[in-house]
Amino acid sequence: MIVLENEGFRVEINPFGAELTSFRSKTTGTEYVWGGDPAAWKRHAPVLFPIVGRLKDKTYTVDGASFEITQHGFGRDLEWEPKQVSGTCAEFALTQSECRCRARACPASGRRTAPRPSHTPHAHGCGARRRSR
Repeated sequence: MIVLENEGFRVEINPFGAELTSFRSKTTGTEYVWGGDPAAWKRHAPVLFPIVGRLKDKTYTVDGASFEITQHGFGRDLEWEPKQVSGTCAEFALTQSECRCRARACPASGRRTAPRPSHTPHAHGCGARRRSR
């Protein structure tokens, strides 16, 4: 489990699926992520990669070759490699070889950057800077 925190929030990320499992306010104690009750739904905030939803007959075609892919893709069912982790930021990656093992083809390597607890969630990497407004 990867833990990120600052004075206001504590975040937990499971490298399996790069899944955000907790985002809790240190001030109020409020948890912002589903607790993952196995009786209802065991996941918390899964990464849906490389697709969201399902495809007709679970197949897609690239350059004339057909491939099978499950509903919501395979990102949530693989171990993601933590590439960069600091006290307030974590960046995870999947390699194309992992993608090929799972779906026989992958349009691109996957990357997931966890939100910094001190900011509103955003999509840039750990080294990116926010523009001032």
